[in-house]
Amino acid sequence: MGKDRLKKREHNMLQLYVMLISVLAISMTINLSLSKKVSTTASKPSMDTVYEEVAVSTLSIGHASAKFPVFDLEEVDKYIEAYIQSRLTSIQSTGDERSITYDILHYSQQTLSISFTETGKAAEIMTFDLEKGAPLAFKDLILEEYVSDCLELVAEIASAELKEHNNASLSAKAISKLTAPEVENYSQFIIYNQAIVFNLALNDEKAPYQLALSKQLFNEMLLDVYKAGEHHDDLSGNYEPANIIAERPTKGSSLSIGRKVIALTFDDGPKAGVTDTILDALKDYGAKATFFALGTSSEANAATLKRIAEEGHEIGNHSWDHPKLTSESSSAIAEQIDKTKTLIEQITGTAPTLFRPPYGLFDERITSYVGKEQLILWDIDTLDWKYRNADIVVPATVDSVKEGSIILMHDIYPSSAEAAVDIIQKLSQQGYEFVTVSELLEIKKQRLDASNA
Repeated sequence: MGKDRLKKREHNMLQLYVMLISVLAISMTINLSLSKKVSTTASKPSMDTVYEEVAVSTLSIGHASAKFPVFDLEEVDKYIEAYIQSRLTSIQSTGDERSITYDILHYSQQTLSISFTETGKAAEIMTFDLEKGAPLAFKDLILEEYVSDCLELVAEIASAELKEHNNASLSAKAISKLTAPEVENYSQFIIYNQAIVFNLALNDEKAPYQLALSKQLFNEMLLDVYKAGEHHDDLSGNYEPANIIAERPTKGSSLSIGRKVIALTFDDGPKAGVTDTILDALKDYGAKATFFALGTSSEANAATLKRIAEEGHEIGNHSWDHPKLTSESSSAIAEQIDKTKTLIEQITGTAPTLFRPPYGLFDERITSYVGKEQLILWDIDTLDWKYRNADIVVPATVDSVKEGSIILMHDIYPSSAEAAVDIIQKLSQQGYEFVTVSELLEIKKQRLDASNA
């Protein structure tokens, strides 16, 4: 009986041993399977080939890998590593095989700009303030009260540059959207000593357009710490980008006499709501227009008039309250024009230089007072004031327009705003570019000079 009990005990121990071996084998199989799905490895840092004091670390999560710089700056290094971890985890979850590489674009005592490029994706630029140990947005460089003004300036230059250099591969609407004075359009930038370079995202198929602007263009708007100085010299040498723009576009500098241009003009406004609808459409298509404003309307809708000016449109004088000036005395004519001019300048900061007489009526007194070149009429009257129907106004206007036309509309009727939106869309699709009256006159002058040369 003792031998049988011993044999039974040995048999039970053997079964227990076999079970333990099986459990261990299963556990190892599961762990091995998991490690094949996602594994995180980090290699021993090497050193950057340009900045010898910067270490280079490599990190892999599954089949996604990255090389990134380590600066021995605690907050900056933490931010970069967290970004890399986040991107690798995201890549791993998609099953794509991508790698991340980096490029140190500028490294000074004050700031650091790095680009990270993923396989098949455009680079993302990060710019840090090294004293703060924090990433920078463009607005962080500018005195708070000048952020809007600075964005407007950068947008003005960016729009002029893209129109000149994009070789017609982008529509006016696309350029307007890409260069609008909005923070997100200028979030990718590099700080150098003498310049700031913006990477403008053209589209998914193209490399970004690099816009290098001298700091002197907006030096008074910059915080002192980001102005040019030794603290912005690159640690590998005082490198500066090429083709730095040091002047804002002058009036007419971006005009091309080969463009298919027309001038859209609006009388009797502004009127809140109606004018705003037109401004929204102009903005969507990167178009410019000229608004011949009444003094009474401007006084009642000052915010709308200011918006017209801020969005780069031209404002002309259309008298104070729309009388038949040919029936007025010389002193009354002067008062109608001067009072309106003064108000427009007070609201927008710029005095109008163009004048359109009410009803298109003028005599020698009016011409001599405002100047022949400043008195502006029109080539095409849409009769929007008469029909008040976009279905009638739009086709008649589109069929009548030709290159160089000055089109008359009114921004006081909702039906006119509706018609204007359709006209802007249809004529843009036909290749017309909407410019201000002054720009149109300058283009015509350049064409005449070229033909006489």
